[in-house]
Order: sequence, then structure tokens, then C-alpha cells
Amino acid sequence: AAAAGEGLSAAQAVRLWGLAENGVYARRGGGSWELTSQAAQEASWLEQVEEMMCYFEERTPESRVERRDRTIRWSYESAANGPLGAQHASNLVESLEKTLSNAPVEVLWDAAAVEVRPHGSSSGLGLMHQLTSEEALTGVSPEEAE
Repeated sequence: AAAAGEGLSAAQAVRLWGLAENGVYARRGGGSWELTSQAAQEASWLEQVEEMMCYFEERTPESRVERRDRTIRWSYESAANGPLGAQHASNLVESLEKTLSNAPVEVLWDAAAVEVRPHGSSSGLGLMHQLTSEEALTGVSPEEAE
């Protein structure tokens, strides 16, 4: 697979933006990755959440924990067909909500996974951060640039 930006001119590559971890990190051109929210600065909760998720991973066949730099996810999609995955997900969410009640995070739960990430993290908010930063850098709003 080709690397992002491969085959582009230097001027075109500078205009590329990137978002990672549901908008927690953003990058402009070849620059460095930056945190997009104040909530993402605090990550002391990750170790405790990882321990809790690993507990359920050990007890739920075919489930797995995926940890990134500022987000963590317990996927039980393979186990979701049976009631065990759903029951463990419910128990995990209940435990997380009690444990993390004062942490700057949000717990997301769907039919395949439970994810914990910094409060207010989303690709949409990450994009808004990038657009606001672009306006601050250039003095031109995205609407004016069209």
C-alpha cells in the first residue's frame, strides 16, 4: 500500500490533514501530531480501565482489548452472538461508569465493543479543531477560502 501523501507535490502534501484516535490527535501536512482537546491531556485512567477490560477479556472467549495512546476498546464482536458477551459488556459498562465518574472520559457501548476515550473526542470535533486552527493560521475562514 502506498503511504499517505505519496505521489503528491510538496505544496499538495502540506495541505493534507490527518486525524487519529477518533479526533484525539490531529496533524497538518508533515507536522507533528497534536492533542486536540484538553480532556485528552489526562490519561491516568487508562491503566485502571485496561485492567478492568483485561479481566473481561480473560472471561469472554474470542474477545480482545485494543489499547491506543489515549483510547481503549474491548471488542466482543465474535462473542456477541451469545449472551455471554452482552452480559459481560453490561457488567463492564456498569463498573466503568462507577469507577470513572469523575474522570474526563466517555464510555461508548455498542453491539460489538465497549470503548473509553477522552470526553468530547470525535472525528467531527477533531476536524473543527483543524478548521479553527487553519483560520487562526491564515486569517481566512474555510468559507472564505472557497
